Amino acid sequence: MKDGAIPKYKQLEKIILDSITKGELSAGDQISTEKELSTKYNISRITVRKALENLEKQGYLTRISGKGTFIADKVLLKDISNTLGFSENILLQGKKPGAKVIENKIIDSTPEIENALNLEKDEKVISVIRVRTANEEPISLEYSIFPMDYEYLLHEDLNDKSMYDILKKQSNIHFGNSRKTIKIVSSNFEESKYLKIPEGHSVLCLKSVVVDTNNNKIHISKQIILGDKFTLIV
Repeated sequence: MKDGAIPKYKQLEKIILDSITKGELSAGDQISTEKELSTKYNISRITVRKALENLEKQGYLTRISGKGTFIADKVLLKDISNTLGFSENILLQGKKPGAKVIENKIIDSTPEIENALNLEKDEKVISVIRVRTANEEPISLEYSIFPMDYEYLLHEDLNDKSMYDILKKQSNIHFGNSRKTIKIVSSNFEESKYLKIPEGHSVLCLKSVVVDTNNNKIHISKQIILGDKFTLIV
């Protein structure tokens, strides 16, 4: 606990969340007791209790009377501060990632797409739409738009595969951090159909233009995420 500008309970919350996102703690794992955490980080048990209570309220922890505190099973975490593929995120949390291709084809670009990817007017682009799952349960609907430089994706089997692994292998891409926008929206008919939710259900819409470490634009990404199944960490 070195940063005096940040409350100690907040620092402990971050330590625990970092352990989850790094895969050091998985769903169902029991965490250290209040006494053990207090001794390890040289903070009061009141401070520890406050941190654990906050994480429990946010859905990250579950307390079982007489047994202890455990990592909650119901919430999947996604760290959006870096570009980490869906499959990697899910694997880190002990779940089985999956993907079902809805669309993988060439489409006409739009002025918005051309501006986002620095394309010429009326260039064709590749549209990939997939339902993403964790342990075979729909979690998000993923829309990706690529320039024709990535035409090889049309011939790849993208079902139950990490698209980022394919891009790294085929194009030797090293992904950089991308600016993202998050908005709460109501699901439309298509989104509701594939995510098995009522039309108009509140969902998270995460948009970004994904870049590599040299800031070259790779693709446009839009994810419609079930907020009650997937928690974003900023």
